[in-house]
Amino acid sequence: MDVFIATQPIFNHKKQIYAYKLLHAGKQQNTDVVEAQNSEDVVSDVLLTAFNNIGLGKLTAGNPVYVSFIQNLIDHLVATLFPADKLFIEIPSDCLITQSLHEKLKQLKNLGYSIVLNDSPCSYEIAELADIIQVDIVNKTESEINDIVIRFEKNRKIKLMAKNVQTTDIFEYAQKTGFHLFQGDFFSKPVIHSSTDIAPLKMNYLMLINKINMGSMDYKEVAAIISRDVSLSYNILKLLNSVAFGLRTRVTSIKHALALLGEDEFKKWMSLIALREIGNDKPNELMRVILIRAKFLEILANNIGLGHRSSDLFLMGLLSMLDVFMNRPIKEILSGLPINTDIINSLVSHEGPLKSPYLLVCTYEKGNWEIVDHICEKLKVSSLVLPDIHFNSILWG
Repeated sequence: MDVFIATQPIFNHKKQIYAYKLLHAGKQQNTDVVEAQNSEDVVSDVLLTAFNNIGLGKLTAGNPVYVSFIQNLIDHLVATLFPADKLFIEIPSDCLITQSLHEKLKQLKNLGYSIVLNDSPCSYEIAELADIIQVDIVNKTESEINDIVIRFEKNRKIKLMAKNVQTTDIFEYAQKTGFHLFQGDFFSKPVIHSSTDIAPLKMNYLMLINKINMGSMDYKEVAAIISRDVSLSYNILKLLNSVAFGLRTRVTSIKHALALLGEDEFKKWMSLIALREIGNDKPNELMRVILIRAKFLEILANNIGLGHRSSDLFLMGLLSMLDVFMNRPIKEILSGLPINTDIINSLVSHEGPLKSPYLLVCTYEKGNWEIVDHICEKLKVSSLVLPDIHFNSILWG
Protein backbone atom coordinates (compact mmCIF):
# COMPACT_ATOMS: atom_id res chain seq x y z
CA MET A 1 0.00 0.00 0.00
CA ASP A 2 1.26 3.52 -0.78
CA VAL A 3 1.74 5.93 2.12
CA PHE A 4 1.60 9.65 1.41
CA ILE A 5 3.34 12.25 3.57
CA ALA A 6 3.81 15.96 3.02
CA THR A 7 6.70 18.29 3.77
CA GLN A 8 6.52 22.01 4.38
CA PRO A 9 9.74 24.00 4.81
CA ILE A 10 10.54 26.11 7.86
CA PHE A 11 12.71 29.15 7.13
CA ASN A 12 15.00 31.40 9.16
CA HIS A 13 14.94 35.19 8.99
CA LYS A 14 17.10 35.10 5.84
CA LYS A 15 14.52 32.86 4.14
CA GLN A 16 16.96 29.95 4.21
CA ILE A 17 15.60 26.46 4.94
CA TYR A 18 16.07 25.55 8.60
CA ALA A 19 14.06 22.31 8.71
CA TYR A 20 10.88 20.69 7.35
CA LYS A 21 7.56 20.06 9.03
CA LEU A 22 6.25 16.54 8.30
CA LEU A 23 2.52 16.17 7.74
CA HIS A 24 0.40 13.08 7.18
CA ALA A 25 -1.38 12.77 3.84
CA GLY A 26 -3.05 9.40 4.37
CA LYS A 27 -2.83 6.26 2.25
CA GLN A 28 -4.75 7.63 -0.71
CA GLN A 29 -3.65 10.42 -3.02
CA ASN A 30 -6.71 12.56 -2.39
CA THR A 31 -6.56 12.46 1.43
CA ASP A 32 -6.28 15.86 3.12
CA VAL A 33 -2.90 16.83 4.54
CA VAL A 34 -3.11 16.91 8.33
CA GLU A 35 -0.89 17.33 11.37
CA ALA A 36 0.70 13.96 12.11
CA GLN A 37 -0.62 13.65 15.66
CA ASN A 38 -4.02 11.93 15.38
CA SER A 39 -2.83 8.52 16.50
CA GLU A 40 0.17 6.31 17.17
CA ASP A 41 -0.28 4.66 13.75
CA VAL A 42 -0.30 8.00 11.94
CA VAL A 43 2.89 9.23 13.61
CA SER A 44 4.56 5.86 13.03
CA ASP A 45 3.61 6.00 9.34
CA VAL A 46 5.19 9.44 9.03
CA LEU A 47 8.40 8.50 10.86
CA LEU A 48 8.96 5.19 9.06
CA THR A 49 8.14 6.63 5.64
CA ALA A 50 10.42 9.63 6.13
CA PHE A 51 13.43 7.92 7.68
CA ASN A 52 13.28 4.40 6.25
CA ASN A 53 11.09 4.12 3.15
CA ILE A 54 12.02 7.36 1.39
CA GLY A 55 14.96 8.62 3.46
CA LEU A 56 15.75 12.20 4.48
CA GLY A 57 18.33 12.46 1.71
CA LYS A 58 15.57 12.33 -0.90
CA LEU A 59 12.80 13.88 1.19
CA THR A 60 14.49 16.94 2.71
CA ALA A 61 17.99 16.92 1.18
CA GLY A 62 19.20 15.80 4.61
CA ASN A 63 17.62 18.68 6.55
CA PRO A 64 16.05 17.89 9.96
CA VAL A 65 12.31 17.34 10.36
CA TYR A 66 9.63 18.38 12.85
CA VAL A 67 7.27 15.58 13.87
CA SER A 68 4.40 15.96 16.30
CA PHE A 69 4.60 13.15 18.89
CA ILE A 70 1.66 11.82 20.85
CA GLN A 71 2.18 11.06 24.53
CA ASN A 72 2.45 7.28 24.23
CA LEU A 73 5.34 7.54 21.77
CA ILE A 74 7.15 9.93 24.10
CA ASP A 75 6.61 7.57 27.06
CA HIS A 76 8.22 4.72 25.09
CA LEU A 77 11.10 6.91 23.85
CA VAL A 78 10.34 5.97 20.25
CA ALA A 79 12.29 9.01 19.08
CA THR A 80 15.55 7.30 20.11
CA LEU A 81 15.21 5.03 17.06
CA PHE A 82 16.01 8.04 14.90
CA PRO A 83 19.07 10.35 14.84
CA ALA A 84 18.92 13.22 17.32
CA ASP A 85 20.40 15.74 14.89
CA LYS A 86 17.67 15.04 12.32
CA LEU A 87 14.53 14.98 14.47
CA PHE A 88 12.73 17.79 16.28
CA ILE A 89 10.16 16.44 18.75
CA GLU A 90 7.05 18.56 18.71
CA ILE A 91 4.69 18.38 21.70
CA PRO A 92 1.01 18.98 20.75
CA SER A 93 -0.69 21.85 22.56
CA ASP A 94 -3.33 19.50 24.00
CA CYS A 95 -0.75 17.11 25.46
CA LEU A 96 -1.24 16.51 29.19
CA ILE A 97 1.91 17.62 31.00
CA THR A 98 2.58 14.99 33.67
CA GLN A 99 5.63 14.30 35.83
CA SER A 100 6.30 11.20 33.72
CA LEU A 101 6.16 13.18 30.45
CA HIS A 102 8.45 15.81 31.96
CA GLU A 103 11.02 13.14 32.88
CA LYS A 104 10.89 11.49 29.44
CA LEU A 105 11.37 14.82 27.68
CA LYS A 106 14.30 15.55 29.98
CA GLN A 107 15.83 12.21 28.94
CA LEU A 108 15.35 13.01 25.26
CA LYS A 109 16.79 16.49 25.74
CA ASN A 110 19.88 15.01 27.41
CA LEU A 111 20.28 12.64 24.45
CA GLY A 112 20.50 15.63 22.13
CA TYR A 113 16.95 15.83 20.78
CA SER A 114 15.41 19.27 20.22
CA ILE A 115 12.04 19.91 21.88
CA VAL A 116 9.41 22.04 20.13
CA LEU A 117 6.52 23.39 22.21
CA ASN A 118 3.32 25.04 21.06
CA ASP A 119 2.40 28.27 22.75
CA SER A 120 -0.06 27.34 25.48
CA PRO A 121 -0.30 27.73 29.28
CA CYS A 122 0.51 24.05 29.87
CA SER A 123 3.61 24.28 27.67
CA TYR A 124 5.04 27.00 29.90
CA GLU A 125 5.27 24.41 32.70
CA ILE A 126 8.11 22.72 30.80
CA ALA A 127 9.45 25.76 28.95
CA GLU A 128 12.92 25.18 30.39
CA LEU A 129 13.17 22.11 28.11
CA ALA A 130 12.17 23.96 24.95
CA ASP A 131 14.48 24.70 22.05
CA ILE A 132 11.68 26.20 19.95
CA ILE A 133 8.30 27.64 20.85
CA GLN A 134 5.92 28.00 17.93
CA VAL A 135 3.12 30.53 17.83
CA ASP A 136 0.13 30.62 15.49
CA ILE A 137 0.67 34.25 14.64
CA VAL A 138 -2.63 34.73 12.78
CA ASN A 139 -4.80 33.66 15.70
CA LYS A 140 -3.15 35.88 18.33
CA THR A 141 -3.70 39.55 19.07
CA GLU A 142 -0.77 41.94 18.78
CA SER A 143 -0.76 42.29 22.55
CA GLU A 144 -0.61 38.50 23.07
CA ILE A 145 2.25 38.18 20.59
CA ASN A 146 4.23 40.95 22.31
CA ASP A 147 3.74 39.27 25.69
CA ILE A 148 5.11 35.99 24.29
CA VAL A 149 8.15 37.71 22.76
CA ILE A 150 8.88 39.58 26.01
CA ARG A 151 8.55 36.34 27.99
CA PHE A 152 11.26 34.59 25.96
CA GLU A 153 13.44 37.32 24.45
CA LYS A 154 16.06 37.07 27.23
CA ASN A 155 16.42 33.31 26.80
CA ARG A 156 18.85 33.00 23.91
CA LYS A 157 18.53 29.20 23.92
CA ILE A 158 14.89 29.38 22.79
CA LYS A 159 13.90 30.27 19.23
CA LEU A 160 10.42 31.60 18.49
CA MET A 161 8.72 30.25 15.39
CA ALA A 162 5.80 31.96 13.66
CA LYS A 163 3.27 29.48 12.28
CA ASN A 164 0.62 30.17 9.68
CA VAL A 165 2.59 32.90 7.88
CA GLN A 166 0.39 33.53 4.84
CA THR A 167 1.46 36.91 3.43
CA THR A 168 4.48 39.18 3.05
CA ASP A 169 2.99 41.59 5.61
CA ILE A 170 2.66 38.83 8.23
CA PHE A 171 6.23 37.66 7.58
CA GLU A 172 7.65 41.19 7.91
CA TYR A 173 5.60 41.81 11.07
CA ALA A 174 6.78 38.54 12.67
CA GLN A 175 10.39 39.24 11.73
CA LYS A 176 10.25 42.76 13.12
CA THR A 177 8.55 41.57 16.32
CA GLY A 178 11.35 39.16 17.19
CA PHE A 179 10.56 35.76 15.67
CA HIS A 180 13.47 33.64 14.44
CA LEU A 181 11.74 30.95 12.34
CA PHE A 182 8.77 30.99 9.96
CA GLN A 183 6.38 28.42 8.53
CA GLY A 184 3.33 28.86 6.35
CA ASP A 185 1.80 28.83 2.89
CA PHE A 186 3.39 32.20 2.08
CA PHE A 187 6.72 30.38 1.60
CA SER A 188 5.56 27.05 0.26
CA LYS A 189 2.44 24.91 0.34
CA PRO A 190 2.93 21.32 1.60
CA VAL A 191 4.46 19.01 -1.03
CA ILE A 192 3.14 15.44 -1.02
CA HIS A 193 5.52 12.47 -1.34
CA SER A 194 4.57 8.81 -1.60
CA SER A 195 6.27 5.55 -0.77
CA THR A 196 5.22 1.92 -0.84
CA ASP A 197 4.51 0.97 2.74
CA ILE A 198 6.36 -1.87 4.46
CA ALA A 199 4.49 -3.90 7.07
CA PRO A 200 5.25 -2.30 10.48
CA LEU A 201 6.72 -5.50 11.95
CA LYS A 202 9.02 -5.97 8.96
CA MET A 203 10.20 -2.40 9.40
CA ASN A 204 10.81 -3.15 13.08
CA TYR A 205 13.08 -6.03 12.13
CA LEU A 206 14.85 -3.95 9.49
CA MET A 207 15.54 -1.29 12.14
CA LEU A 208 16.91 -4.06 14.37
CA ILE A 209 19.38 -5.12 11.66
CA ASN A 210 20.22 -1.43 11.22
CA LYS A 211 21.00 -0.84 14.92
CA ILE A 212 22.86 -4.12 15.40
CA ASN A 213 25.27 -3.44 12.57
CA MET A 214 26.26 0.10 13.47
CA GLY A 215 29.95 0.54 14.29
CA SER A 216 29.42 0.43 18.05
CA MET A 217 26.16 -1.25 18.95
CA ASP A 218 23.97 0.58 21.46
CA TYR A 219 22.59 -2.32 23.49
CA LYS A 220 19.81 -0.23 25.07
CA GLU A 221 18.44 0.78 21.67
CA VAL A 222 18.61 -2.82 20.40
CA ALA A 223 16.86 -4.12 23.53
CA ALA A 224 14.16 -1.43 23.16
CA ILE A 225 13.35 -2.58 19.61
CA ILE A 226 13.26 -6.24 20.62
CA SER A 227 11.11 -5.59 23.70
CA ARG A 228 8.38 -4.01 21.56
CA ASP A 229 7.74 -7.38 19.89
CA VAL A 230 6.84 -10.25 22.22
CA SER A 231 7.01 -12.77 19.38
CA LEU A 232 10.53 -11.69 18.44
CA SER A 233 11.75 -11.84 22.06
CA TYR A 234 10.26 -15.31 22.49
CA ASN A 235 11.75 -16.63 19.24
CA ILE A 236 15.19 -15.28 20.10
CA LEU A 237 15.24 -17.00 23.48
CA LYS A 238 13.73 -20.17 22.03
CA LEU A 239 16.42 -20.39 19.36
CA LEU A 240 19.31 -19.57 21.68
CA ASN A 241 18.15 -22.27 24.13
CA SER A 242 17.72 -24.91 21.44
CA VAL A 243 19.88 -28.04 21.42
CA ALA A 244 21.14 -27.14 17.94
CA PHE A 245 22.63 -23.91 19.24
CA GLY A 246 24.80 -25.78 21.71
CA LEU A 247 24.96 -23.38 24.68
CA ARG A 248 25.47 -25.18 27.99
CA THR A 249 23.82 -22.43 30.03
CA ARG A 250 20.16 -21.54 29.52
CA VAL A 251 19.73 -18.03 28.17
CA THR A 252 17.32 -16.03 30.32
CA SER A 253 17.37 -12.62 28.64
CA ILE A 254 18.69 -10.71 25.64
CA LYS A 255 21.30 -9.14 27.93
CA HIS A 256 22.35 -12.62 29.08
CA ALA A 257 22.66 -13.74 25.45
CA LEU A 258 24.96 -10.80 24.71
CA ALA A 259 27.17 -11.74 27.69
CA LEU A 260 27.37 -15.41 26.64
CA LEU A 261 27.90 -14.90 22.93
CA GLY A 262 30.03 -11.78 22.75
CA GLU A 263 29.13 -8.84 20.52
CA ASP A 264 30.18 -10.30 17.14
CA GLU A 265 28.20 -13.55 17.58
CA PHE A 266 25.27 -11.65 19.09
CA LYS A 267 25.11 -9.34 16.06
CA LYS A 268 25.23 -12.31 13.71
CA TRP A 269 22.42 -14.21 15.42
CA MET A 270 20.18 -11.19 15.94
CA SER A 271 20.54 -10.32 12.24
CA LEU A 272 19.66 -13.89 11.35
CA ILE A 273 16.56 -13.98 13.57
CA ALA A 274 15.38 -10.56 12.36
CA LEU A 275 15.76 -11.69 8.75
CA ARG A 276 13.79 -14.85 9.47
CA GLU A 277 10.96 -12.71 10.84
CA ILE A 278 11.08 -10.42 7.78
CA GLY A 279 10.69 -13.50 5.57
CA ASN A 280 7.97 -15.26 7.55
CA ASP A 281 5.56 -14.90 4.61
CA LYS A 282 8.12 -16.32 2.15
CA PRO A 283 8.77 -20.01 1.31
CA ASN A 284 10.92 -21.85 3.87
CA GLU A 285 13.26 -22.87 1.07
CA LEU A 286 14.25 -19.23 0.57
CA MET A 287 15.34 -18.94 4.19
CA ARG A 288 17.27 -22.20 3.89
CA VAL A 289 19.18 -20.88 0.85
CA ILE A 290 20.05 -17.72 2.79
CA LEU A 291 21.30 -19.67 5.80
CA ILE A 292 23.48 -21.94 3.68
CA ARG A 293 24.85 -18.98 1.73
CA ALA A 294 25.71 -17.00 4.89
CA LYS A 295 27.44 -19.95 6.55
CA PHE A 296 29.26 -20.84 3.30
CA LEU A 297 30.74 -17.34 3.17
CA GLU A 298 31.67 -17.38 6.86
CA ILE A 299 33.58 -20.67 6.52
CA LEU A 300 35.09 -19.59 3.20
CA ALA A 301 36.53 -16.49 4.89
CA ASN A 302 39.02 -18.63 6.82
CA ASN A 303 40.19 -20.29 3.59
CA ILE A 304 40.91 -17.09 1.69
CA GLY A 305 42.74 -15.03 4.33
CA LEU A 306 39.65 -13.10 5.44
CA GLY A 307 39.08 -14.83 8.77
CA HIS A 308 39.09 -11.44 10.49
CA ARG A 309 36.09 -10.50 8.35
CA SER A 310 34.07 -13.68 8.72
CA SER A 311 31.23 -11.78 10.44
CA ASP A 312 31.06 -9.35 7.51
CA LEU A 313 30.87 -12.23 5.03
CA PHE A 314 28.17 -13.96 7.09
CA LEU A 315 26.13 -10.73 7.17
CA MET A 316 26.66 -10.24 3.43
CA GLY A 317 25.16 -13.69 2.84
CA LEU A 318 22.19 -12.91 5.09
CA LEU A 319 21.44 -9.63 3.33
CA SER A 320 22.06 -10.87 -0.20
CA MET A 321 18.39 -11.69 -0.86
CA LEU A 322 16.85 -8.89 1.16
CA ASP A 323 15.27 -7.54 -2.04
CA VAL A 324 13.26 -10.76 -2.38
CA PHE A 325 12.19 -10.62 1.27
CA MET A 326 11.17 -6.94 1.17
CA ASN A 327 9.93 -6.73 -2.45
CA ARG A 328 12.10 -3.66 -3.03
CA PRO A 329 15.39 -3.04 -4.90
CA ILE A 330 18.45 -4.10 -2.88
CA LYS A 331 20.13 -0.74 -3.51
CA GLU A 332 17.18 1.14 -2.05
CA ILE A 333 17.03 -1.05 1.07
CA LEU A 334 20.75 -1.01 1.84
CA SER A 335 21.11 2.73 1.28
CA GLY A 336 19.16 3.27 4.51
CA LEU A 337 21.33 0.93 6.59
CA PRO A 338 24.75 1.70 8.14
CA ILE A 339 26.17 -1.52 6.71
CA ASN A 340 29.88 -1.82 5.88
CA THR A 341 30.50 -0.18 2.48
CA ASP A 342 32.28 -3.30 1.19
CA ILE A 343 29.11 -5.36 1.76
CA ILE A 344 26.92 -2.80 0.02
CA ASN A 345 29.28 -2.51 -2.96
CA SER A 346 29.43 -6.30 -3.35
CA LEU A 347 25.66 -6.77 -3.26
CA VAL A 348 24.67 -3.70 -5.29
CA SER A 349 27.38 -3.27 -7.92
CA HIS A 350 29.59 -6.38 -7.55
CA GLU A 351 32.60 -4.25 -6.66
CA GLY A 352 35.10 -4.04 -3.81
CA PRO A 353 37.21 -6.53 -1.82
CA LEU A 354 34.26 -8.81 -0.92
CA LYS A 355 32.84 -9.15 -4.41
CA SER A 356 34.78 -12.31 -5.32
CA PRO A 357 33.58 -14.39 -2.31
CA TYR A 358 30.02 -13.25 -3.03
CA LEU A 359 30.24 -14.12 -6.73
CA LEU A 360 31.82 -17.45 -5.82
CA VAL A 361 28.93 -18.56 -3.61
CA CYS A 362 26.37 -17.42 -6.21
CA THR A 363 28.08 -19.26 -9.08
CA TYR A 364 28.61 -22.36 -6.91
CA GLU A 365 24.85 -22.45 -6.17
CA LYS A 366 24.15 -22.35 -9.91
CA GLY A 367 26.78 -24.96 -10.76
CA ASN A 368 28.75 -22.69 -13.10
CA TRP A 369 31.95 -24.68 -12.53
CA GLU A 370 34.08 -22.86 -15.09
CA ILE A 371 33.46 -19.53 -13.40
CA VAL A 372 33.87 -21.17 -9.96
CA ASP A 373 37.35 -22.36 -10.95
CA HIS A 374 38.24 -18.92 -12.30
CA ILE A 375 37.18 -17.16 -9.05
CA CYS A 376 38.96 -19.79 -6.91
CA GLU A 377 42.13 -19.12 -8.85
CA LYS A 378 41.73 -15.42 -8.18
CA LEU A 379 41.13 -16.02 -4.47
CA LYS A 380 44.04 -18.52 -4.31
CA VAL A 381 41.88 -21.28 -2.87
CA SER A 382 41.42 -24.82 -4.20
CA SER A 383 37.95 -25.54 -5.58
CA LEU A 384 38.30 -28.98 -3.95
CA VAL A 385 37.51 -27.48 -0.51
CA LEU A 386 34.16 -26.08 -1.66
CA PRO A 387 32.09 -29.30 -1.47
CA ASP A 388 33.06 -29.72 2.22
CA ILE A 389 32.24 -26.06 2.93
CA HIS A 390 28.89 -26.45 1.20
CA PHE A 391 28.08 -29.70 3.01
CA ASN A 392 28.89 -28.22 6.44
CA SER A 393 26.80 -25.15 5.57
CA ILE A 394 23.83 -27.37 4.70
CA LEU A 395 24.15 -29.24 8.02
CA TRP A 396 24.32 -25.97 9.93
CA GLY A 397 21.41 -24.47 8.00
